Amino acid sequence: MAGKLSNLQKTFEECTGNDIEFVIVHDEQDMDTQIELEELISLFPHLKIKHFRETFNSPGLARNYGISKSTGSWFSFSDSDDIPHTANLIKTVKDAEKANAVVGIGRLLKVSEDRDSIVESKYLEGFHRNSLATLVRNPSFTRFVFRWKEFNSIAFPKIRMAEDQVYLARSKFLDHKIYISDLLLYKYYVNVPNQATKNPNSLKELPASLPLIYNLKSLSSSKTKQFVLMLVLKISLTCLVRRIDTKEALRYVFLASIHSPLNSFSLLMSFIRIKIDKR
Repeated sequence: MAGKLSNLQKTFEECTGNDIEFVIVHDEQDMDTQIELEELISLFPHLKIKHFRETFNSPGLARNYGISKSTGSWFSFSDSDDIPHTANLIKTVKDAEKANAVVGIGRLLKVSEDRDSIVESKYLEGFHRNSLATLVRNPSFTRFVFRWKEFNSIAFPKIRMAEDQVYLARSKFLDHKIYISDLLLYKYYVNVPNQATKNPNSLKELPASLPLIYNLKSLSSSKTKQFVLMLVLKISLTCLVRRIDTKEALRYVFLASIHSPLNSFSLLMSFIRIKIDKR
């Protein structure tokens, strides 16, 4: 990540108060990044920044470590190449507390670096309609804020792909009171060099998320069970499209579909429409 911390710097620059504690876990890959990170942090002595240097080789394990080191009453997640909007995060937390909610969900912008274009997700609209198909199609856990008391014990798996979706399934957030914000909470950059979604070795780990999510179905409420099964279907379809362990993917398409045929059909139609629109 050396030479690629400009968005992290923008995040620090946007944060004018001390209402946010930054917990940075450097999953160390090279010393150059470590040196650059230390220099960047030194420019913002007025901010609450905790910096840890560890070697996990796993975004999920790094996030687990970060949660364990946080002292705030709420937390959210961010990657160094994206931009969370701290002022809106703070307001969403305050509004969620007023509503006695323990989860807050806001808006997300996707920015493609190669085309310099911005596409706003329609997930928020779908959530208001209570459409699980829309929710599953783009869960985007970085637009969530979680109250520490309820969610600090939820763990990410070690895998490098779909670990965020495993986390959402394990959190059973749909069983809690949720506050929906119209504020932009996160700017997510896609088509970035060295992103996990572009790494063939990381992509091979995508099918490993399927049993981790599928096995939660028997432990979940009706609504969360549907969410779990549709996540399984979505990941399985992605594996099929990318030709990653297609035999295992087909098995989980079948398992998810027999448990939730109507929701699976809705998600499948949404998935097909997206693929057609992108061509």
